[in-house]
Amino acid sequence: MVSTRDGVDTNDEESTRVRALEATVAKQKSMIDKQKKKLATNAVVSSATRPKIKRSDIKIVKSKKRDDMTKDERTWSNVIYDEVKDTLWPGLKFCNTELRCVNATYRVMDRMKPTEFQNLVGNELDEGRAQWVANNADHVRGGLNDVRNYAQSNIRAEIVGRRVANKWVPSIEQILDCATREQYLDQTEEGKKLFAYYWDVLLMKVVGKKHWDKPFRHYKTIGEAVHADRQDDAACITPGTEAFLYLLFENCEQKWIHLANEKILGKKHDPTHVNCKVPFVDKDAGQQKWGGWSALGRKRYVELKGKIKDARAQDHVKVLEENCLERLRIEHDIVKRDEGRKCKGKKRKIEEVEEEDDEFG
Repeated sequence: MVSTRDGVDTNDEESTRVRALEATVAKQKSMIDKQKKKLATNAVVSSATRPKIKRSDIKIVKSKKRDDMTKDERTWSNVIYDEVKDTLWPGLKFCNTELRCVNATYRVMDRMKPTEFQNLVGNELDEGRAQWVANNADHVRGGLNDVRNYAQSNIRAEIVGRRVANKWVPSIEQILDCATREQYLDQTEEGKKLFAYYWDVLLMKVVGKKHWDKPFRHYKTIGEAVHADRQDDAACITPGTEAFLYLLFENCEQKWIHLANEKILGKKHDPTHVNCKVPFVDKDAGQQKWGGWSALGRKRYVELKGKIKDARAQDHVKVLEENCLERLRIEHDIVKRDEGRKCKGKKRKIEEVEEEDDEFG
């Protein structure tokens, strides 16, 4: 017997309600599935900048000594070194804590885009990235120390070599004048020569060819030169690079004079000599892991970077740099930016513009 209520088949009414409920559930399930896909798609971006794993909790795995590495491990270490030189060095000169090292390694990883993460999302992606950082942060630390030491050795070889050859060498005060763009650099012959040497030789030796080779330094001013393929840290010559260059002179000028005198006199180098002591580096003070630079040296670097950043904003700087670039283009017989012909001008005879093939790769 059919059950009715007010003349309506209640069985049909119940089945209709069930179908409506099933339709609602199916719709909700579809929405949930779509939301899951959306979250999975966004996970790659969001976890890259806001990983769920706290960076301060990541434990850095100590890398092997280079002599103990396999061929493949040494190759990978070189890959990390090249990325540090390319990605980190222009904007990061010192890394003196575990957390800073971890943060720097995330930057290197994001630039390298490891393929092993392409199928991971959510927590698995965060964990995979964190493990990659833990395994490679010590390579990044060592790479940054090596790049910084190499930059210092380039400048030392340049300045000591010129002193031994009895050539003109800029004073520490003149290097600071270049970094802070003093107006006489565009007004006197001595100033023009000084700034051209700073621009064309010293900056390349401290930052490397990757960031200041001829296609940059002979075609763009310091303020204009950027890497077109980068949004972050795009500047070729950062205020930090100029600050570090000057800091090397402030730290080492006395030592470099002593080294040159030893070479001139044919004496064996004595690293314990009082003139070899420097104010900002002490590898026996517990800082060797981070390159030996003291807190005082790092503080001085921050002060100089701020001072140079402010100096670059002065009204006369744009014209000063444009004029220096134009003189360099004439000197090197390069087509002018605004004219389709060769520049004719007398080249000055300076050995310092000669480059070595291994200058930062």
